[in-house]
This record gives sequence, C-alpha cells and structure tokens, in this order.
Amino acid sequence: MKFTGFHSPKGYEEQSKRPSKKYYNRIRNLIMLLTMFELGLSTAEVIGLKWQNLNLKTGRLIFKRGKKGMKNDIVLEDDLLEILIKWRVYQARGTYYKALEYIFTDREGRQMSRFFVYYLLFLWGLNTFLPLKVVPDAPPDSGF
Repeated sequence: MKFTGFHSPKGYEEQSKRPSKKYYNRIRNLIMLLTMFELGLSTAEVIGLKWQNLNLKTGRLIFKRGKKGMKNDIVLEDDLLEILIKWRVYQARGTYYKALEYIFTDREGRQMSRFFVYYLLFLWGLNTFLPLKVVPDAPPDSGF
C-alpha cells in the first residue's frame, strides 16, 4: 500500500508551512478510515486511540475494546505503521506543535466526535455506492 497524501499540492516549499485546513482534514479523514477498516475498529475505538498506547518502534497498539474495557494488543502492519509515523509529524505541524494526546484530532488538537465519524462514513458510503445499512455501529436514531 502506497500513501502519497502527505505531499503538498503546491510543491516542496509548502511542506515546511502549516497545511491548509481543507488539506489537513482530507489527510486526517483518509488515514482515520484506513486505520478503522484495516484494524476493524468501531467509531468510538478509532476516536479514542491515543499516541501513548502506540509504540512507534515495535508497531504495537494497545487499546480497550467494548464496554467492559478488555485490552487488545495489535501488531500493526509495516505500511500502516509508516503512515501513522508520517501522520504524527504532519499532525504536529498542522496543529502548531501542540502536545497531542489523541491520534485523530482537529486542527486545534481536540478529540474528534463520534457524530463526525458517522457523517464521514455516510459520505464514504454514498461515494462508493454502498447500501447505507453497511455503516458500522451507527445508532438507530442517528438518521444514517
């Protein structure tokens, strides 16, 4: 898997500056969906991923799954690990180098909301012509 989304569309000289909001959000959304589908995570699990639970040297991710909080230990594939390492640098540059707790945040460093992930999955389903019932773990009253 080759992900070349970190390159600025304006050229190499733009790489040192803060990326635009639109471009930052697009990269974040792609990586979030990729992580979600490759690891089989629910929306609550993907927005709850923290950098302290990911060992970038060994590629091990430890997180709680389900209501009882059972811990899962997953070894990431090399491709996904490389993308997350690049995302860490890109995210720090996009949020003015704040100390970030969560892997997927907005540009101000705040945690993503579950409703946003539901909306993102809904749009992805529309663009890929999948039936809307495929959107995982959307609450029945959410309209998805």
